[in-house]
Amino acid sequence: MGRRLPDLLRRLYTEVANGGFGPTSGILGITPSGQLAWNDYTAVEEYLAHPELNDPLGFPLVYGGCNVWWYVSLTQPGNPVYLFDWDGWDWPERDSPVVAVDQTQIWPSLAEWLGCWADGHYIWERDESIAALLLSGDPGDSSDFPD
Repeated sequence: MGRRLPDLLRRLYTEVANGGFGPTSGILGITPSGQLAWNDYTAVEEYLAHPELNDPLGFPLVYGGCNVWWYVSLTQPGNPVYLFDWDGWDWPERDSPVVAVDQTQIWPSLAEWLGCWADGHYIWERDESIAALLLSGDPGDSSDFPD
């Protein structure tokens, strides 16, 4: 692939499972024995199939349905997570794929994105108050989150 996966993601693949856990349909596996995307691709195959997305978006994490994918950056500090919508990228020959990133669904780090899911919260409805709490480092309790 030419890039190193984030340490947290590497640990999950080697110590937990080859995908199949996490938000939505689960994190994609890295080998064919793991969780596959709708097109029967592994995360590595999806990454290699779309080199135009590798630098700006990173590594495909989860297929969210309806042509929407979660990506983790392999180059940015903290490994932010982005929600990319193929249908929003109208002019690939002219525009960066970043134009199709949902600006309300940019997570500052893979750890925060996974932490939100692991804490039982719905990642698709990211609330700015939740984001601020996550970024503050305040551990809070369940009463800090809206129902």
